[in-house]
Amino acid sequence: MIIMCNLFRILGLFLIYSLFLASFAFAQEEDDSLSTADFNFLANPDNDAEELLSIDEINAGLNWHWMNPYPQGNSLYSVDIYRDTGMCAVGDIENFILTTDRGASWLNKPSAGYGTRRFMVVDAVNEKYIYAAGTQGLVVRSTDGGNNWTVLPFGTSMPIHAMKFVDTLAGWIAGFNGIIAKTTDGGTTWIHQNLFSYIRVRGIEFIDTQRGWVVGDSGRVFSTTNGGTTWTSQNSGVNKALTSVRFVNADTGWIAGDGGVIRRTTNGGISWLLQGVPVVTYQAIDFTDGQYGWAVGQNGTIIKTTNGGLAWTTSTTAVTNWLTGVKFANRSLGWAIGYGGVILQSNDGGSSWSQLNRGESGYFRGVHFVTSEIGWAVGDLGIITKTTNAGLNWTRQNSGMLLRFNAVYFVNQLIGWAVGKSGVVVHTTDGGSTWIEQSTPTLSTLYGVHFYDSQNGVAVGTRGKILRTTNGGSTWISKNANTSIQLNSVKMVTDLSVWACGRNGLLVRSYDGGNGWVPQEIRSQRNNLSSIDFISADRGIAVGNRGTIVLTTNGGSSWSTMTSGTKRNLLGVKFVNANQVWAVGDYGTLLHSVDGGGSWSRVGSGTSNVLTGLSFIDSTRGWVVGRNSTILRYDSGGGYTPPRIIPQPLIAELGNYPNPFNPRTKISFKVLESSALTIRLFNINGEEISRLADHREYEIGNHNIDFDFSNYSTGVYFVQILSERNKYQITRKLLYIK
Repeated sequence: MIIMCNLFRILGLFLIYSLFLASFAFAQEEDDSLSTADFNFLANPDNDAEELLSIDEINAGLNWHWMNPYPQGNSLYSVDIYRDTGMCAVGDIENFILTTDRGASWLNKPSAGYGTRRFMVVDAVNEKYIYAAGTQGLVVRSTDGGNNWTVLPFGTSMPIHAMKFVDTLAGWIAGFNGIIAKTTDGGTTWIHQNLFSYIRVRGIEFIDTQRGWVVGDSGRVFSTTNGGTTWTSQNSGVNKALTSVRFVNADTGWIAGDGGVIRRTTNGGISWLLQGVPVVTYQAIDFTDGQYGWAVGQNGTIIKTTNGGLAWTTSTTAVTNWLTGVKFANRSLGWAIGYGGVILQSNDGGSSWSQLNRGESGYFRGVHFVTSEIGWAVGDLGIITKTTNAGLNWTRQNSGMLLRFNAVYFVNQLIGWAVGKSGVVVHTTDGGSTWIEQSTPTLSTLYGVHFYDSQNGVAVGTRGKILRTTNGGSTWISKNANTSIQLNSVKMVTDLSVWACGRNGLLVRSYDGGNGWVPQEIRSQRNNLSSIDFISADRGIAVGNRGTIVLTTNGGSSWSTMTSGTKRNLLGVKFVNANQVWAVGDYGTLLHSVDGGGSWSRVGSGTSNVLTGLSFIDSTRGWVVGRNSTILRYDSGGGYTPPRIIPQPLIAELGNYPNPFNPRTKISFKVLESSALTIRLFNINGEEISRLADHREYEIGNHNIDFDFSNYSTGVYFVQILSERNKYQITRKLLYIK
């Protein structure tokens, strides 16, 4: 009986598992995405890139630059103050960014030229010495303010999540498996001071060379009074993971972590008192003194206190990204950073926040350029955006849809199409100023579209759906593909020869312009194919899952499997000319061939975001799009200079009445967007004579300030208003005549 019960239990589990696989396979047929990499980091935040790039491969990627968002779109995990009023931050792909002018311009570069690991923590000791550390035991140091970096020997491949330097030489790093190590020579050598091996240390704090604390899993807190030679366990009163610790002196400190945990101590950690805060996961906490503090975390949460944590208030922001770091230079100026490269700045102590990273937001699925300056990108929620300056700036166009677009194609600067979910096709004849939906005979998701000219085009999608038009899309006719397998990409090689590719290694071909189709399987591989391209009637290429690349040099009579050097899913491929080919995919994968697809080298893209589509005008310029609003541009000639952000006007209509005046005048101005303003009066010599507002928050609308000049001499004066939000300023002349 026991054996029979066990047998039935096994059969039941097998049936459930089989049903799960069947449902998963069906769901995949209608899946909104071709990639499964999007949420891998959330499931395992310590998962590292498994494929390391060589120095040459990284250097080959130096010609790729962030166009959107600006300054970059990699997730950021740690932030620190730089030069009192600047900041630096680190994140994915060993990315390091720095600003000294509150976000008007940025230094943005990989740290040490390897670009395959993830920085988890940064510590800017002074304007020259900056340390960073992260996954695979990576520790680096810069002695010139982040321009150049040196990899420091550490002797472990475990992730490092915490670091604290008290001067340029003395510091500690900590991470998984209870790793704690100390250096007294700037990282040249390390003395290991490990805790129990099962502790994952996530936060560290030292107030001098002797006194420090670390926090980690299961509410564990340890303190030292001898520089880490010995560590003593402290009772935090919680058993949830602690992520951050901050002390302002030997007695007063705070810890933060999962499940709404924020606790305070006033006796060096002997006891910890619960503080009332929203129940979310907190990733970082910071205090400038015993009263003013901030914490950030889940779904864009920011809270602040002005009384040491007795009461906390929630700040409102426009982001929902997880925030992973927060740092304040003083009680007013601070930054918060997080997933997707989000950067927030506050000039009023955290009451309000402005977003410094700018650009179009969304998950981009397709891109197409018709000149070196003009192109379009499409993606989720009906996004269609256009650039007329090679990607530096993008303008959202009204597609009239909220459905996802998967592909876009233009035959010239005016005429184009975009296709997507539920069989949607939209068409423009004026460069995208207006988009009109075209009627199609399907509700199947369309993944690919290509036109031979302004009249003849083909679109493909789920369950083998193929649509054909001979009149620019005025009518779309469904064609029999002789398959029910999802098709992901299509290319009209000539007006008669058309190729499409799809799941399970399927290729289908038409000899008559897309009316009749013949399936063609590649027996050597069954991986899903995501993208196909031809440079001539003979030479074509298709890419897909697990690094699959197949090549034909005889018009498809036979296909050969090429060695790609990666197991990542490849999602897009493009011939630039007969020799140069590019391919993109998961985890920022970027491949390049210079022999027509016969051999491939990996190139550092500068991101770990999923890359979904690409477009090239010639061998010197191309674009790649993907997840987290990613748009990258390739410039083979080099010489690219990142744009300086031009502050947008936040104040208008500055003036005074009467003018001339004696002795009183009313200064009036209009605020276009809520901002903290500083308003000053200057004499003809440029000397400040009065400050009418100092970092005062002004709401949208008209404002007036009365001022009496009785105590001043006759002459010319100037009133200047400076926006603390983006450093925009406006100045007007005043004339005082007695």
